[in-house]
Amino acid sequence: MLRASIVAVVVTLAARALAAEPVVAVMPFRDLSGARANVGEAIRETLTVDLKEVGGVRVVERGAIDKVIGEQNLEDKKRDLSPIGAVRVGTLVGATWIVMGAYQRAGGDVRLTARIVEVASGELKGSAKVDGGSDELLRLQDGLAISLFQSAGLAPKTVQRLARRARPRVPYRAFQLYGDAVQAPDDDKRRALLQEAVAAGPQLHYAVRDLEALQKRMGGYSAAASAKLEEREKQLVARADDAARPAAERTHAAHELLSSLAAARRYHALAEVSARWQKSRLDGVVEPAAWSQFRAEDGLHRWDAALAAGEQYLKALPTGEHFREIETRMHAIVEERRKRASRRAEYAQDLAEKRANRPGSADQKLEWDYAPCICARWNSQLDEVMLDSCSTFITAYQNDARPDARDHVLAARFFVILALAERGDFARARPRADALLADSDEWDEELRKLMSAWPTD
Repeated sequence: MLRASIVAVVVTLAARALAAEPVVAVMPFRDLSGARANVGEAIRETLTVDLKEVGGVRVVERGAIDKVIGEQNLEDKKRDLSPIGAVRVGTLVGATWIVMGAYQRAGGDVRLTARIVEVASGELKGSAKVDGGSDELLRLQDGLAISLFQSAGLAPKTVQRLARRARPRVPYRAFQLYGDAVQAPDDDKRRALLQEAVAAGPQLHYAVRDLEALQKRMGGYSAAASAKLEEREKQLVARADDAARPAAERTHAAHELLSSLAAARRYHALAEVSARWQKSRLDGVVEPAAWSQFRAEDGLHRWDAALAAGEQYLKALPTGEHFREIETRMHAIVEERRKRASRRAEYAQDLAEKRANRPGSADQKLEWDYAPCICARWNSQLDEVMLDSCSTFITAYQNDARPDARDHVLAARFFVILALAERGDFARARPRADALLADSDEWDEELRKLMSAWPTD
């Protein structure tokens, strides 16, 4: 009985403690300047995150509020919601307080205003106003929250946590993009906008955090899709190899598999199954298998194997559907190899010019050591020359804090990835590319374009 009484007391005290914490719902901040941008959504999101982190209040998730707004047919009035409408939304989401705010930008300055309304009574609990530079939104937002919640009578400890933080300056453009990302209709669009927001303002850690979480989640989707695709591939292989099935059904399964593997850039699997099916007597499979073999080797950057597969196709299938396409691509591979061989002399000349004078200072030594790497890149030496010289530079300068050194190291890291990919060493290129994407946004566009053609298996 005593134990039961103690448990009851603990539960009661916990319930009272929870009840003592106001439940806060933050509405979108209105744009009083008439621009109708999504900066108000960015302010709402960052303020919501901040309140959850500092504690002292319970915060209603933005998604729950927006769901109620949609169900109440208030979507068109979302940014200009009346106090009565806001209180109705607050009641439906179980909020104690509703935070309603607005912002106005004029040139390089911005004003933030906000008020807290008690849901039960509809009475004003507190209000605040702050002014400052448009790149100081985070600092202004903290100042607004401190004043607002002080006037509402929130526990001093919670207010103090907001006051203790140092806030970086963030370009206003980053807030605009982050607000757009918050409102984006799908993950692909949201990721693109978050990437732009991070590029515009790397200091905006909310965008950095959201981008990392989104990429992790999308990676999980990709892994699940890959597992289902592999299972489907096994079924198609079994169907195509089953001699007991009708020939037409087997051929259809083989065609579907070859197309699926090529579309998914699963070039290792495509090369393996294509090599085997070229020896098949199944009608209508040899030609697409031979074409797929060339595509797979080309996609894997196994140039010697691609040329061998292409030559085999040209000899065996002179009337094949892809004869001219393979012939053209083979000429391009051979010509690129020839050009790279001829550029070695140009590389040596460029390097000699860059190193005409011995370095006399630390900055000159930096450029001297960087010369073999950048000259290799200028002359498209996507081989051992660039790989070795740029790797050597990275090892020597990766901990150098000078801005030029940091920029050169980032570029050298990108050049190493290029060289590894050109050699078909995607197992080493991919983790380096992922690391560079995580460390800097300078090479994002080039890297993502490059990786979009890499094999996925």
